[in-house]
Amino acid sequence: MISRCTNCQNALWPPEEVCPVCLHTEFSWEDVQPSGTLWSYAVYYQALDPAFADDLPYAVGLVELMDGFKMYGIMLGDVDALKVGMRVTAVFDRVDDQVTFVRWQAED
Repeated sequence: MISRCTNCQNALWPPEEVCPVCLHTEFSWEDVQPSGTLWSYAVYYQALDPAFADDLPYAVGLVELMDGFKMYGIMLGDVDALKVGMRVTAVFDRVDDQVTFVRWQAED
């Protein structure tokens, strides 16, 4: 699900308390398809945060969802196999009761 400003219809991910477009504070939630196309990506060989040091190298991708919305996420799998335009599917990595990360993996 993504949040959408009820005033200007701007889609927000991650959710914010205030819409960055119109400064409105009310949002609705809507379902989106958990798949899309890899629009761009960057491979990291040095961890920007020590929490990711064991995952090197890792990639962060910008995925265009089937619904037209774009969102970032860690790419799963071999970073050398990534290609702009490839189809990807969301994988939900639940950390605890309040936090779930969206990761992306190539479709078969």
